[in-house]
Amino acid sequence: MSLQIVKFSSEQGTFSANRNRVDINLPNDGSVYDLSKSYFNFNISATTTATNADAVYDVGLSFNESNRNGGSNEFLAPPTNAVLINNADMISQSKGKVESVRNVACLRAALALYEKDKTYLKNDLGNFKSQQTENVFTKDGINEIYNTGSVASRQKSMDLRINLNEVYGAGVIDAWDTSAFGNTKFSLECNFDKLAIDESINATNPWAKDYRTGGIDHGVCDPSATNGSGSAVDQTSIVTANVYSSPEDSPYHVSQLLTITFTSTTGGAGQTSDVLISSIEHQADGKMKLNFSTSFKSLAHTDTISAATLVQKAPTSSTVVINSVELIAYRRDDMTSGPSSLQWTAFESDFDTYPAGTSLDKQYYLPPNCLNLIVAFPNPIYSMEPITTYRITLDGHQTTNRDVAVDSGLHFDILKKSFINMGSSIKNYAEELIHTNLTNDNDGSKVSSRIIAHPVRVKGGLSQLGLELNASGAMSGKLVVYAQVLRKI
Repeated sequence: MSLQIVKFSSEQGTFSANRNRVDINLPNDGSVYDLSKSYFNFNISATTTATNADAVYDVGLSFNESNRNGGSNEFLAPPTNAVLINNADMISQSKGKVESVRNVACLRAALALYEKDKTYLKNDLGNFKSQQTENVFTKDGINEIYNTGSVASRQKSMDLRINLNEVYGAGVIDAWDTSAFGNTKFSLECNFDKLAIDESINATNPWAKDYRTGGIDHGVCDPSATNGSGSAVDQTSIVTANVYSSPEDSPYHVSQLLTITFTSTTGGAGQTSDVLISSIEHQADGKMKLNFSTSFKSLAHTDTISAATLVQKAPTSSTVVINSVELIAYRRDDMTSGPSSLQWTAFESDFDTYPAGTSLDKQYYLPPNCLNLIVAFPNPIYSMEPITTYRITLDGHQTTNRDVAVDSGLHFDILKKSFINMGSSIKNYAEELIHTNLTNDNDGSKVSSRIIAHPVRVKGGLSQLGLELNASGAMSGKLVVYAQVLRKI
């Protein structure tokens, strides 16, 4: 298969928390496109400013999903980049609306939690470049960071990719003929308001923390030698007390702005100065020698520096900037025309509210040609509810002879059958979102999240769904029933 990459820019040129609409046209140029390989590309910058214009911060991009109680959901690591999209429409010039998906973020996050293995989720692979992972201090965020040497770190942008098949069911089509379907418009409503900058070093992850193998707080430095030169000497470097097996384990990088607090023999305790790291040396003994662009103290004859500690100086401002949004489309050169009729599966949704309580018994209708159902409890995105047991009835027939307890073998067996019926598979049964709180113990780094799913016998008419829920606490009173249906144009 011969493919060419073609980029199409969004109609909008400015984006923000309030300007969250994205419209991109795949033109009717007579070409055939492979949608299964195409994706949306969001170019994003995390801009920070400081009292020193040369300062560069080790920052990442996080997704602040505020929950229904007004909290921040503690910056849970998104299981998929698709959380950035709230609603999505796909419209063909000649065929009309191809697909309309509501709350893409809830659906795709719920599915990704099962479809991606725990290693993928735990290590934040390929998703948001969050700085708060299980590592002590991560250096793989947005900016270009150097842990040793004298090359200055620099701010730069990052590309966040969302595959079309993570947004639309039609995204699996590998031969979309624009001559048959005309101009195709992709309309997105995005969750730009939930983007935030995070740092591996901040108020919730302070430097006053024992290094995992040394028992000494980060930031503690060795005392200097007594100045015996006979005259004042500018102090432009200092050595850490901690020994680091790798520079990656240290919180330091070139172009980092620090505040040093120290004691000198003549000046006394509590002296401070802001310094910018100009270079870093990883010494043979494992300690880090930090060289600064300016002197933090003119040390008098016979004077000594002691009780020195370092801490990163907070930026004066931090801003997420969405620079551009593009459709990266793969054009097929091995085809001059594609099939005039296509079939795929898509998700339709039915949002519902109900009186908050510890139980629910309610009826819903599933659309014709439904293959699978998914019940999620958006909070407002991640599916969270203290469900203990449930029972499903389809067209008056109970699908089980007893209530299904969550975390039970029966629950996971039904989920497994549902994912197989969706043409997928389960790689992770943990039903946990990874908590980006740098807690190394398992219980402290997870938040429960689950869905209810069940295969449905395909029929030409409506199917009736009976849903019974029991919970250990008050439920939110919100749920969404996603129906996976057959589509054809």
